Amino acid sequence: MLELCVSWDDWDDFPRLFYYDPTHVYTSGLDPTYLLDKNAELSRLYDRITTGEEEDPGPLIRDRFGARWIFSDNTKDHDGFFDNALRSGWFDRVYEDRDCSVLHIRDQKSEPPPEQKHDDPDKDSGDDNNSP
Repeated sequence: MLELCVSWDDWDDFPRLFYYDPTHVYTSGLDPTYLLDKNAELSRLYDRITTGEEEDPGPLIRDRFGARWIFSDNTKDHDGFFDNALRSGWFDRVYEDRDCSVLHIRDQKSEPPPEQKHDDPDKDSGDDNNSP
């Protein structure tokens, strides 16, 4: 069975995602213009969700995009989306490393997961100084 994934992300992560897992169906890939050409309203919704303008994105992603899994890199430009998603009570963060996170949309809305303190030295702080 194919599972639909949404990459709420920058297009540059898609080739690696697809290379390592071509068994899934991805809503967004190399060029978001394809979504804009096919469905401008859905493209605008995608933009509002990724920029954090939609405060309760879970039902929108599930119902409008048909996805239950979200992949995103951990750059600061996705903080609005992550904050809204995790605060909404619809999402669980099922994977996280210094580069990316994977969220899963719950079957039902419930209490948000406890806030995590990110004192992880592997987490991208935006500082590219790699000196010891």
